[in-house]
Amino acid sequence: MAAQNGKVYVVMMMADAGADLHAENAQGETPLDVAARYKNGDVASFLLNADRSIISSTRSLREAAKAGQGAIVRLLLDMGMDVGACDGDTKDTALHEAVRYLKVEVAEILLGYVCCSCELLPSPTPPLSLLTACSPE
Repeated sequence: MAAQNGKVYVVMMMADAGADLHAENAQGETPLDVAARYKNGDVASFLLNADRSIISSTRSLREAAKAGQGAIVRLLLDMGMDVGACDGDTKDTALHEAVRYLKVEVAEILLGYVCCSCELLPSPTPPLSLLTACSPE
């Protein structure tokens, strides 16, 4: 709840008290995932600085991309999150989500981190196909 509401000081106190920053809620989301989805960059920044190993929770990158949060996307990538990380079920990357939800600024940020390799986009649906399907004619 503190990650959702952007209460950095509460998240700090919980971390100091030994809270598990990798804990998942009923939906399988970590505090970092929740902070990214609810556009709480300060909470995301604190969590990443408190425990660098939470960078493995790549769902947060897709959540931030869907929400159009360029600053959080950039923060996650600068801290070492894999731009090509994909959803285990859909195989979609953050770039797919940005294009699907027409978050052009975020898509441009993500493309800046892609090393000109389509191998980073393992989904069977290329982002350009998504953009073409979603754009009005």
